[in-house]
Amino acid sequence: MELSFEKRNLRRSISYKNISNYAELDSESKREEIIQNSLEQLKSREIFINSIGIEYSNKKPIHLVKDVVSLPVINLLNENLQRAYSIKPKSRESILPVVINYLKETAPYSIFRFDIISFYESFERPSVLKKIKDDGLLSNETIKVLELLFLEFQKKQKGDPKIEFKGLPRGLNISATLSEIMFQDFDKKILENKDVFYYARYVDDIIIIAKSGKKAKEFQNEIKNLIPKPLKFHNTSNKQAALNIPKSSEDSNNKNIVLKFSFLGYEFTISDTTEIDKNCFSLPRRKIDIDISENKIDKIKERTRLTLIHFLKSHFPMGSEYQKMILRLKFLTSNYDLPIPNKGKTIKSGIRYNYRFITSDKSLKELDRYLSMLLFSKNSKTSRKLRNVLGIDNVRDLAHFSFSSGYNLKKHCKFTTEELDKIKEAWRK
Repeated sequence: MELSFEKRNLRRSISYKNISNYAELDSESKREEIIQNSLEQLKSREIFINSIGIEYSNKKPIHLVKDVVSLPVINLLNENLQRAYSIKPKSRESILPVVINYLKETAPYSIFRFDIISFYESFERPSVLKKIKDDGLLSNETIKVLELLFLEFQKKQKGDPKIEFKGLPRGLNISATLSEIMFQDFDKKILENKDVFYYARYVDDIIIIAKSGKKAKEFQNEIKNLIPKPLKFHNTSNKQAALNIPKSSEDSNNKNIVLKFSFLGYEFTISDTTEIDKNCFSLPRRKIDIDISENKIDKIKERTRLTLIHFLKSHFPMGSEYQKMILRLKFLTSNYDLPIPNKGKTIKSGIRYNYRFITSDKSLKELDRYLSMLLFSKNSKTSRKLRNVLGIDNVRDLAHFSFSSGYNLKKHCKFTTEELDKIKEAWRK
């Protein structure tokens, strides 16, 4: 049931995360004042004007609501869209166990992996608005609010061509919801394909497990023709895959690796040997090795390097910047709780919980070696500078941080919202 843009519903749309992130919402009286301003701006059609700001992460624009008066309106608009279209995006944690289960099948099958180029930025807002109007699932009131938001995006895009307001601005919760709406027909058509055993999409990352013997080029073209225009798939080898997996061998001594592919931060190695699966009635199933993907390993290494570099660039190395470096190393090598928007609850995150499905410690050992190299290598400029600034004893103390230990021992740390913001400062580009 759609919710009207009235005081009670706007108040209800403010989440626990909103309250912790915006000082303007930290008391009931302040929230009442914000809601009243929201209602007035809705009535005058001035809502959303200059309300969206931009930060950059890995040179990509991340949009955020900087005017708190617009926040409850965007939240309620997003909720109405989710209600009307029954949007319930799947999580990585719900997709991956099913994928792993299918990959362990001893029968032959085909795997297709797709990744979409500039996912959010490639949607055309007029097409999005047309679909929503044509579907007729939302009231005129909600559609008018969406039009006001799109109008603000359009003004920003025209006003400063350097600012990225193309398509659906990345970072806003409503952009994720609108993208899911635009992909509902695509999802339905893939699931209706009689040759498809399993299909999952996590935002722009797609996997299809299909009948064995599918002609790769033919099937890929079939999928490409279904994708909403003007979106396109990546063609690079690390962004797509088309693999035919033969029937597994019953010879447990056969150690041949068939193929590898990456998906949702993991690298899957599929062999043609079987092993007893104790979680499946002790039946022989195909052996699958799972590790952290190369892209994710590189990202963790870069954050580790930037943590040390940021410390060395600080003016007072042994002061607050030293404590920030310790916090960042804890964050990278341990586990912690993150708040769930709108729920007032937390979710476990960190090296163990982000990669809970790995079956190999190869990547963890690689990350430990990399940290050790940064700390002690004679050929590393970073290592030499650290020793000069901290002294060898303090550098050795930093060597106590370990990705392997954080994973295997489920080491847990607590971070405040303020500390989490400080931690991420060193990694923003």
